[in-house]
Amino acid sequence: MICIFDIYSDLRRIRVFVDTIIKQVSSLETIFSYKTAASVECATVLCGERFSYQLVIIPPKSYRYRIKVDAPQMGDSVTIYKVRDAVMDYPFSGIDENSDLLTRTPGLIPDILIPIKDENNCITLHEHDTHVLWVRIDVPRDFPAGKYNIKLELLPLEGHVWEPVAESPSYATLTLEVIPFNIPEQSLIYTQWFYADCIADYYDVPVYSEKHWDMIEKYLKTAVDTGINMILTPIITPPLDTAKGIYRTNVQLVDITVKDNRYLFDFAKLDRWIALCKKVGIKYFEMSQLFSQWGLKYTPGIVANVNGKEEYIFGWHVDSKSSEYAAFLRAFLPAVVNCLKKNKVYEYTFFHISDEPTEESLETYKYASELIKPLIGTAKILDALSDYEFYKKELVDIPVTDAASMQNFIDKGIKEQWVYYAEDLRGISIRNLSAPPYRNRIIGLQLYKYDIKGFLHWGYNFYNTALSYHKVNPYITSSGEKTLMSGGAFSVYPGSDGALLSSRALVFYEGLQDIAVCSLLEKIIGRDEVMRIIGEAAGMDITFWDYPRNTKFLTDLRKRITEEIKSKSRAHNSSV
Repeated sequence: MICIFDIYSDLRRIRVFVDTIIKQVSSLETIFSYKTAASVECATVLCGERFSYQLVIIPPKSYRYRIKVDAPQMGDSVTIYKVRDAVMDYPFSGIDENSDLLTRTPGLIPDILIPIKDENNCITLHEHDTHVLWVRIDVPRDFPAGKYNIKLELLPLEGHVWEPVAESPSYATLTLEVIPFNIPEQSLIYTQWFYADCIADYYDVPVYSEKHWDMIEKYLKTAVDTGINMILTPIITPPLDTAKGIYRTNVQLVDITVKDNRYLFDFAKLDRWIALCKKVGIKYFEMSQLFSQWGLKYTPGIVANVNGKEEYIFGWHVDSKSSEYAAFLRAFLPAVVNCLKKNKVYEYTFFHISDEPTEESLETYKYASELIKPLIGTAKILDALSDYEFYKKELVDIPVTDAASMQNFIDKGIKEQWVYYAEDLRGISIRNLSAPPYRNRIIGLQLYKYDIKGFLHWGYNFYNTALSYHKVNPYITSSGEKTLMSGGAFSVYPGSDGALLSSRALVFYEGLQDIAVCSLLEKIIGRDEVMRIIGEAAGMDITFWDYPRNTKFLTDLRKRITEEIKSKSRAHNSSV
C-alpha cells in the first residue's frame, strides 16, 4: 500500500512536470492513496521471462492522453493495462486473527487489468485523481543480452481537453537488463479449476453453442497466459461446490444414450475440447470427479437420453455404492480411456474420485478407488485431501494437500506431492484480494523448497455463491455474496470478449518464475547452495507457514539469485 501524495522525501525518484506526478513502483505493491513505496528504476531478467511493474499517474488536469512507448527492439513486448478497482465485500473470514492482510474492512481494491487496446495507447485521466497502469514486458526467448530502456511518456492529445494544460511532457524510464540465459520451461503442473458452466451462465449462451466454444477458447488462452497447463475436463458436470439437491448447469462433454439396457457414448464434444486445449497450449488433463464432494455419499449428476428424453440417470437420488452406478462406470471409463488414447493425451491425464474426502469416508473412498483403478489402466488418481491415511493405504496415487495441512505429509517420501490452498489459514500463501501481494508470490519459493510437483487452486472462474445456490456478478460481489473470502473463487474477470486478467494472477505467475530461476541456479551451484542462499536472505527457514512478511525479501532475493547466475556462469565459462 503506498501514498503517492507523500513524495517530498523522495523527489529524486519521481519525475514531476507541471504538477504531473508519474512514478514507477513494484508489481508487489497494492496502490492506495495513503502509503509510500520505493520507486523502481531498473531490473534484471532472463530471456523468456515476464517482468511487470506499475506506473502511478496523478495529472493536474482532466485530459485525454496518449501513452507513448519508447522501447527500441522491445516495443512489441510491452503491454499496458489500466488498473481498475474490484469490490472487496468480504476481506476477512475471521478464521485466523494473526493473518497479515492489507485490510479487514470491505471496500474497493485495485485488481482488474483492462488492456489498453487503442492503437495509440490512449486513455482519459482525471485531474488530481490517482491512476495506475500495469506495464507488462514479455521478453522473448533467446533475446539479445544487454540493457534496454523502457520509456513511457504521457502526451496530451489536442482536441480532447476541458482546460488548457502545459506543453511539458511527463515520462518515466525503466532500465531492463537482459542476461544471456533462457528461463527454464515451467516444470510445475498447475491447474485452476475451469468452470465451463460459469462461462455459459455469465454470458447467457447455450452450452456448447459456437458462442460458448468461442468464449471457452478465450478463457483457456488467458489461463495458459497465467501459467495454467492442466485443465479440469467435464466428462461429466463437475460435482463441486454444489449443495445437496442442486444441479449446476449441465456441461457434460460426453453425450450418453441408454438403449436396450446399454450405454452408448458420443465423444464428439470431448474430442473438440481436447483439440482446443492442445491448440492453446494445455498439456495436462484432469477428468472431473466421479463421486460427490466431501464424503462420497452420492453419485454426480449425469444426464442421458432415455427413450428420447434427457434426464438425470444419476445424481443426488442415487447412493454412491449403487450397483447401477458401478455398472455405468465399468462401461463409461474404458470408453473414456480409449478416447483419450485416440487423442494422444492419455499419458498426460489424471482422474479424480472425490474432492476432500473426510476421515469418515475412508471406507467408501476405498470402495471407489478399487472400482475405478482397474478401469483407467495406468492413469493416476489425484485428489485434494488432508488425511495421510488415504495415501498410506494406496487409495490415491497423488495427494493434493492443503498448504495448511502439509506438516502431515512432509518428509513422508511421497514421490509426487501436490499442494493446494483455499482459505486464509495460519497465514499461508493466498491470493485473496485482501492479501498483500508478497503473500501471493511466496508460494513459488515454498513449492521449490519442498520439490512440489503440482499446484491446484479451485477457483479460476467460479461465479457462483458457495455451494452454487445461485449465480453472482463478480463485479458486484467478489465473495459469492459473503460466502467466500473475496477473490478466492476466481482470478479472472468476465470481459465483454473473454477473460480479463487480475493483478493477482500475474503476481502468482511471478512466483512460478521464481521456481524456474531457482532451478536454473540449482543446475549451476547445486540445490543445497540455492537453499542456503534463500535461507540466508530470509533469515529463517521458510516453510508453508513461516516466511518473511514483506516485499523487500522477494525483490532482494531475486536480485541476488540473478547475480549468482551471472557471476557463477561467468566463472564457469572462463575456467573451461
